[in-house]
Amino acid sequence: MALEIDFFYQIGYFLLFAVLGGLLSMRFRQPPVIGLLIIGALVGPNMLGIVGSGDLILLFFELGAVFLLFEIGVEFSMSKLISSGFKAASVTVLKIAVLFAFGYQIGVLLSLGFLPSTYLGFIFAISSTAILTKLAEQKGTSNRKESSFLLTMLIIEDIFAVAALTFLSSLSEDIAASLESSIISVLLALFVLGFSYHVLRKALVHISGLLIKYKTEDTAVFLALALCAVLSLFAHWLGLSPTIGAFIAGDIMSMLPICSKLERPLKPFVLTFTGLFFLSVGMMINPASILPNLWQYLAIVASFIAVSFCAVSLFTYLSGFHSRSAIFAGSSMVVMGEFSLLLAMEASRHVPSFDFIGITSLAVLATALFSSFALARQPLMLSLLRRHAPVHMQSRMHNISAYLGEVMGDFEPDGKFFTLLVQRTRKILNYAFHLVAFAGAAFVLVLLFGRQEAFGVRLVLPLILLAALAILYELARILQQLLLILGALSKSVVRFGTAGDSFATVLVRNSVLMAASLAIALIIPAALEFAGMPKIFYLANLPFLAFAFLLLWNLLSHAPKLHRR
Repeated sequence: MALEIDFFYQIGYFLLFAVLGGLLSMRFRQPPVIGLLIIGALVGPNMLGIVGSGDLILLFFELGAVFLLFEIGVEFSMSKLISSGFKAASVTVLKIAVLFAFGYQIGVLLSLGFLPSTYLGFIFAISSTAILTKLAEQKGTSNRKESSFLLTMLIIEDIFAVAALTFLSSLSEDIAASLESSIISVLLALFVLGFSYHVLRKALVHISGLLIKYKTEDTAVFLALALCAVLSLFAHWLGLSPTIGAFIAGDIMSMLPICSKLERPLKPFVLTFTGLFFLSVGMMINPASILPNLWQYLAIVASFIAVSFCAVSLFTYLSGFHSRSAIFAGSSMVVMGEFSLLLAMEASRHVPSFDFIGITSLAVLATALFSSFALARQPLMLSLLRRHAPVHMQSRMHNISAYLGEVMGDFEPDGKFFTLLVQRTRKILNYAFHLVAFAGAAFVLVLLFGRQEAFGVRLVLPLILLAALAILYELARILQQLLLILGALSKSVVRFGTAGDSFATVLVRNSVLMAASLAIALIIPAALEFAGMPKIFYLANLPFLAFAFLLLWNLLSHAPKLHRR
């Protein structure tokens, strides 16, 4: 009985301190996660010890993580992702690559080894959907035109974070032994996703229709929770993190007709457990491990804030946005949160020698405070930038932004190149179908009539010859479409200069740019080798090689016309 009373006392403390954390955040107009982490650290077993049950802390952490991913899955939208466009995807990929490289290099500088450095890279690469949404509500920026762009970036990052969590949850210190099993784990996660989409979704659509018909929405709440529990257990059975199953369950529920009726009854329940998640993370913070390395951690976090803010602002500006929008994006996307904490927890299990939870919690607090501060002072930051940046540099950056914005615009769903690519791809698929049909028909005809003769000639050779001509004709049509795509791509990318430029001007300009692109492509592998980066980063030289090739193709395709001038 005494143990049961103590258990209920601990739960009461949890709920009380969650309220205090929320009130603390409201008092200083900050996202709730900040107050929850601070209160959790103060009352946890590593400081005041008011809540000392490690099992209860771990239980609320696990439950909170599951419901947090379930909520993100419900808000996830594949349709928005597909229609989001090229700009958001490009900026997100560049942002993840730069911040992963930053985190990985911090691990290298601290001599942590490959696995801890990889964890740090993933931890620093992902922004917080939950905190950014709360900040947008508090600052009144939800209706800005850039918000949809940032929302798309967050959706892409959520997919990346789920894949990273899946991959890293199966890694161990023995990288060589675990790499193959990790790849298998990712494939299993894809299998779970496919299974959920193609089997469970169809069954649940029917069940959802029945629940709406008989007006039993309260039963639908239990259906959502049961689905979350079943897929979480299924993911755990496959050797994956249960949070992956929760994310998939949320994504399935978002596609059901009854989803809109579930938001109101489920929201308080989910918010309660996600709040307890952040509170439990705060209770895991150990100040004794942070204080000896406090200045080192603060330097790392400050460097991260500077790199993240500058990188996202620069990439957003270069994608064609106004400088005001770029600063808004950099201020918003700097914040770390739920996925970083989940990855830090996973990292601490595999690599207990480094305080991942401590540095990540510190980074979450610092980035949330910086984001709140920066969002409130965007006009001042823009004024300082315009005042101190050289005029000629502003002019050049504006020209580059305009150029890249036009290029990326052609790759948007309604862009010229994207439209042409869809049309030509359909023709290529049609021609490829003809090619396969001709080859298959020729094979059947040779089997049936190849041994027969006509006018003293065996039919096998004429049949093969006719099939070869038909196949060559279709191959020529496919090649023609590929050349049209390549020409359109070259026209979209190589769009500087004017129509009246002389052949000598085009030759010199393209040659200089080709030489610069090839030089950068050759330098990248050596620089990455020196920095000790993972081999996948060697792909960074491909865009420069492709740009050089497009410059050459543009020069060759226009050489006769330019020469006649």
